[in-house]
Amino acid sequence: MEEIGINEIAKKMTREEFLSYIKYEELCPSAFGRKDLDMCAFGAVDNKVCKNCITRMIENIKFKGEDDMAINQELWNEFLNGKIAVNCQTGDEIYSFLDYCNNQNLKWYNGNTAKEALCYDHKSLTCYKFDTNGLQYSNTYYYKNKNIKIITYQQLITSTENKKIKLYYGDEILTMIRKGEIKRGQKFNIYYNGKKIIGQIFKWNGIELYNKPDGDNLNLKIQDIVNNQLQFQIIEKEYMTFDEARKLGKPRHKIYGYDYLNSKFAIEQFINEMDKKVWEVED
Repeated sequence: MEEIGINEIAKKMTREEFLSYIKYEELCPSAFGRKDLDMCAFGAVDNKVCKNCITRMIENIKFKGEDDMAINQELWNEFLNGKIAVNCQTGDEIYSFLDYCNNQNLKWYNGNTAKEALCYDHKSLTCYKFDTNGLQYSNTYYYKNKNIKIITYQQLITSTENKKIKLYYGDEILTMIRKGEIKRGQKFNIYYNGKKIIGQIFKWNGIELYNKPDGDNLNLKIQDIVNNQLQFQIIEKEYMTFDEARKLGKPRHKIYGYDYLNSKFAIEQFINEMDKKVWEVED
């Protein structure tokens, strides 16, 4: 069977179904044209050598369902901040979740990459949590007792048909800047070789993109933006009511700016706008 065969199979089977299939049929990578992998001398699907070959064979294959999802960014940020735990109820969900964690450069508390251990000891009750020490896992009862909010993996993912992250290359960003479509203060997430750079948000200041992680400036000048390894996600501004904004700083109207502070802004107009989500706070 040619290697393309596994890609065709992957369109029809989930990863869990495929692993069950090759175990039942006692197949190894040689059946899929993978002559480059170490062959299992004993022909036993369950021995360690063959398991390693199978893992290597499918590590870059996208199976059914794995390309039809995107992450709910709000919930993902809560996960990164240690506020929630994610309950994965099947082997497929665990693999997909840890694969995503791996792509985001998250590691286990012992320093291993996210994909080095699936940690499915608690079966359908398995939960994952993240904090400054890294990834950890336990069961739903443990996190409930710790008063940690638990969400399911299905709650974390959303269909790409409804919410797909739009990424732009540097030349596209520069074109939008020249057209005035990107204003001073616009924020971006940056992806390097398809992977999001965690914890670093860049802002356009009219001259360059800059960031200040841990007090140090990281600047991307115009010549750095046009880099085929970099892609940019435009972060949409989240507006709030006047009272919500006031708790964070000096409120600014998305259209009128600070004009509401002077006589140009009628009191009646200000009152009408107060409870609308049209306010922001300048960083």
